[in-house]
Amino acid sequence: RKLCVLLHNLKRYDELQRLTFSALGSPHFNKKLEHSKELTFYCLISSFRNGDSYHAYNIVRELVVKNIDNHRVWNLFNLVIMRADDVRHNRFLMRLMSRHPDNLALGILNGHNCLVAGTYKYSLGEYMSAFRQAKTNPMIAMMLGLAYTHMACQKFSAKKHSLVVQAIAFLNVYMELRGPCQESYYNLGRAMHQLGLLPNAVFYYKKTLALKSAIP
Repeated sequence: RKLCVLLHNLKRYDELQRLTFSALGSPHFNKKLEHSKELTFYCLISSFRNGDSYHAYNIVRELVVKNIDNHRVWNLFNLVIMRADDVRHNRFLMRLMSRHPDNLALGILNGHNCLVAGTYKYSLGEYMSAFRQAKTNPMIAMMLGLAYTHMACQKFSAKKHSLVVQAIAFLNVYMELRGPCQESYYNLGRAMHQLGLLPNAVFYYKKTLALKSAIP
């Protein structure tokens, strides 16, 4: 353990990865379950730090399956897939969703995947399902507002006025839940900008600039 910490602090991630994977394959270090779990975590960290998204994803995927309701594991999963060069996680999340349809993190991630893919109606369904479970979560309200915003901005979308109204409604819910801060004002300004409501966008941008940054 001390050697792993030392190599990590020295940023010798390649050596750290070789060391942890060698230890994980040794029967001597896998006699106790807690040691095996700790080694697996070290393998994940070393792979992530070394830029090896392939092995990092394989490890974190197993952690998610075994700890489906652990928020920290989901945060690690997000960090890994943000660096990944492929989209293997899309199929994995869909399969996992079929077994755990009420899992909040899964619903949000599937909504994100649909949003990135441009299938806004599917993302809207995922976000709406998540919002029913967590109506006080500001991020979900914001994502609903953004999904409606993207739909309203599509060239051939019908009932644009209705979509804009619903987008603004959910963005206002987001503002109420998140509270007045640079983040919320900027996000509303950016959404208004995208919708072409420029006076509204300027109003929120000015609100953003009027507040002191939360980060020194």
